[in-house]
Amino acid sequence: MVLHRNSRFLLFSFLWCFCSLPAYSQYADSLARLLQESFPDEQALVRELETTYTFVRTGTPGNVTATESGIAVVQSLARDVKVMRTVFYDEYSAISGHKLKGNKDSRIKYDYMRCGDFEIDGLFYHDARVCRFMMLFGEPGETNTLSYDKTYNDLRYLSDIPLSDDYRVARMKVTLSIPDYLGLKLVEMNFEGFDITKTVTYNSKENLKVIEYTARNIPPQEGVQNLPGYSCTFPHILLVPEYRVSAGNDTINILRSHDDLNKWYLSLVKRSSITPELAAFTDELVKHCHTDNQKMTKVMQWIGEKIRYIAFENGTAAFVPEAAESVFRKRYGDCKGMSNLAAVMLRHLGFDARLGWVYTGRTCIPDSVVSLAGSNHMICVVMQDGKPLFLDATLKYGLIGEIPESIQGRRCVVENNGSCEVLRIPETRPRNNLTRVSDTVSIEGNRLQLSGRMTLMGMPRLSLQYFLDQVESGEKENMLKSFLTVGGKSVKVLSLLTSPKDTLSDTFRLSYRLEVPNALITTGNDIMLSLDFRNELKGQKIEKLRSYNYELEGRLLNEQEVVLRLPGHLKVKKLPEPVSITRPGFSFTGTYEAGEGFVRYLKRIEIADDIVKPDEFVAWNESVSRIVRFYKDMIVLTAK
Repeated sequence: MVLHRNSRFLLFSFLWCFCSLPAYSQYADSLARLLQESFPDEQALVRELETTYTFVRTGTPGNVTATESGIAVVQSLARDVKVMRTVFYDEYSAISGHKLKGNKDSRIKYDYMRCGDFEIDGLFYHDARVCRFMMLFGEPGETNTLSYDKTYNDLRYLSDIPLSDDYRVARMKVTLSIPDYLGLKLVEMNFEGFDITKTVTYNSKENLKVIEYTARNIPPQEGVQNLPGYSCTFPHILLVPEYRVSAGNDTINILRSHDDLNKWYLSLVKRSSITPELAAFTDELVKHCHTDNQKMTKVMQWIGEKIRYIAFENGTAAFVPEAAESVFRKRYGDCKGMSNLAAVMLRHLGFDARLGWVYTGRTCIPDSVVSLAGSNHMICVVMQDGKPLFLDATLKYGLIGEIPESIQGRRCVVENNGSCEVLRIPETRPRNNLTRVSDTVSIEGNRLQLSGRMTLMGMPRLSLQYFLDQVESGEKENMLKSFLTVGGKSVKVLSLLTSPKDTLSDTFRLSYRLEVPNALITTGNDIMLSLDFRNELKGQKIEKLRSYNYELEGRLLNEQEVVLRLPGHLKVKKLPEPVSITRPGFSFTGTYEAGEGFVRYLKRIEIADDIVKPDEFVAWNESVSRIVRFYKDMIVLTAK
């Protein structure tokens, strides 16, 4: 019997209806066979993943530590498969008791483990450390079993428990045994649409509340494109350790309120005086600046250009900024070190510069949740005339007052030399991320000759300048040509002029001449052609079986005007019908109009919400289909 892809997918859920625990092995085997047939790109299956969390009082005054004990059984679905399992830790946690076993329950003989600082481009990120366990499989069906223990010495750093994996998970079980002396709040994130069950029991003998989560057939994370942030996508549990009760019945708050979190933030930062070397350098840097704006611009520009940014985005990090003089000396740092350097330099120049904790990127963590997971980034905040300027030291080519899209609308905790205040970072409109195209087209034989201008603002500008800075000199022209034509191979770039790549302006401009060969289709006395050479959103259909949210390219506004100059011997016979699509968070309009000697094409795309949820996939795909049909509809010209 041959099953269609959809039928196989439904069978995964059907199997679970008859899957008691004694039959679990047979189910896992059946699932593995179906995966090999239905999803040949999947190389491995996590047959079973069990993680247990226990808590115990240690030390004085009644500190509570946590132990995470994990067991993962991984099965290969193909030949010669390598699977890397990783377990992260930091200075507040430790890995112990790790063991990797093969098919016959024998200890793996080869060197399978490496633990140490997380490494990026040859630099070591000391805030995040990792143990890597290499699993090697020769034949399909082989299994490796990894077990480990991880101890958390500070419960703040046990911020979330994932209910997903890089590979598809047949069954995952998470058990938390929570003693009465620990106030632990659990926040369930992104459970909708997944097979996750929960049970709660109480062990009166040991005074424990036992919570068990069981997740079945969880799709893999690896290889899924256009994913939003972790907190908006994958099922997981946020853990908030609110308080602990000491042996003497004293209640000690941990993260019971935002004040607790803010006070903890403050305990990690200490303002220090600037070193003579850095002070002298800062004075020299701004000696030709006459206004406050020029001084701030000079400092932030120098940090953006000369300090190499390194970061491990998925780590909780230690939240402690590196000393400014150390970042200045080494010429590299993470967001905390770079922001601290900016604050120290700006304070030396007389500015009220502070540090701010914020979340960068897409986040769905409610503001009410008091957790380290709510902040993963540090910025510099300058108070000027009672108003805050939010400066991201990791942002190249940003203007003073220009707020990166990644932190807009976020809650920002700002220190002020011993106190804290919470500010809301303003959110701009999609129009601030404007791309405007204005083209004039003429017919030359069987070709179209096009001259035009493109103006970029906001994040499109910053992104293009960043990529121009990163690519090798010889590749810049090819990258710009691909950007202009959206990768269209048939379009030839005849000339191209741009703003300087390192310009500090709210706009980045490109002017160009293009040629589109073989652009006309002749049928009798009629000539057919298209005026859209970019076809945005054409390839944005979403797979029907996708389980995770889909992220578009960002909030933006694209406006395009193309004017076709008609030769004297041609007139318009037919224009494509206009299209107008409006759905929550997205709109698309495309219209043609004819006048004396010309045809004008106008297109407008606005994305106000760049997340498409699974229950919106059908409507989104229908919209993309309408757009593609509109692109394919052509202008028909005929002889006068």
